[in-house]
Amino acid sequence: PDHKLGNSLSGARVLLAEDNEINQQVIQELLELIGIEVDVVNNGLLAVEQLSHSGNPSKYHLIIMDLQMPVMDGFEATKEIRKLNHLKDIPIIAITADALSGIQEKCGQCGINDTIIKPINPNTLYEKLSQLIDPEIIGIARKTIDLDTIENQHIPRVEGLDVKRGLLGMGNNSQLYLNILRKFSVSNTMTASKIAELFELKELEKTRLKVHSLKGECGHIAADKVQDLCKQLEQSIIDNNEDLFKIHIHQLDTELQKLCAAIGNMLETIPEGMNINPVETEVPLMLKELKMFFESRDPKVFDMMDKLGNSDLPEHEWEKLSALIGKNETDSVLQMIEELLDKHS
Repeated sequence: PDHKLGNSLSGARVLLAEDNEINQQVIQELLELIGIEVDVVNNGLLAVEQLSHSGNPSKYHLIIMDLQMPVMDGFEATKEIRKLNHLKDIPIIAITADALSGIQEKCGQCGINDTIIKPINPNTLYEKLSQLIDPEIIGIARKTIDLDTIENQHIPRVEGLDVKRGLLGMGNNSQLYLNILRKFSVSNTMTASKIAELFELKELEKTRLKVHSLKGECGHIAADKVQDLCKQLEQSIIDNNEDLFKIHIHQLDTELQKLCAAIGNMLETIPEGMNINPVETEVPLMLKELKMFFESRDPKVFDMMDKLGNSDLPEHEWEKLSALIGKNETDSVLQMIEELLDKHS
């Protein structure tokens, strides 16, 4: 990536609407790498709510909008945003795993400025941002980051992954790639079973979204074989073809288990000097996720508090935060999370 972009975009503020945790982390870290501040919401409805309370003019300089999300998708959210007078010109970039010819036209019709196909190429992302964000609006850049100085440590070969291309998609940040691989392998061991259960319940749209989400994750880590199986499986769901679904879900389950195991085995070989999610970054990452879950009223708040209870966060701080969440004191919770982020970052 062109490190000079860090000069013009640093200090910009972006709202990211994306429901997949892995996609959230990849995009957020690529943006923060060049000094962009990022707020994350899990669906289009939350994006509309956040933007309607973001000031006039809005504190955001641009929106990155996933097209396929639960509750409200990116198309519908964009239409709602364009109805708000002070947001009718805010730049919106859509991200999608579908390189279909009709998508561009549909995006243009509802007021989206540009689209990026997943997996996201950092060069493409930075280029589109620099075209749509006016540096003069941002004011003085707070920090400049030279992307060429990122240290690319060796990552062993993993069957089922194109490691070189996966790294490229993470801005050649091996630490980020390893963190995403770990998250992928831990969170997807039961994904095929969950997809099969949803299909059994005839929840076709939920089934398709689950497969579509996994397809996007595979794109980010460059897991081509599993991604291709996701495409075939998604088509069998769209066609409601039960026989093909059974064949493809079996293939997906087999290959996904193999891939997760291979990633897990590789991560165990990583030397001490390449700690994944080193202690100093673990607590801030958890706090950022906690804030996101709390603001979107997501029950995952309680899972994240359990994780924080087993982290390096001092016990007295955890107990105080837990008590505030228990009382549902919104302002106090958010204020304490910000204070803890300042302290532990």
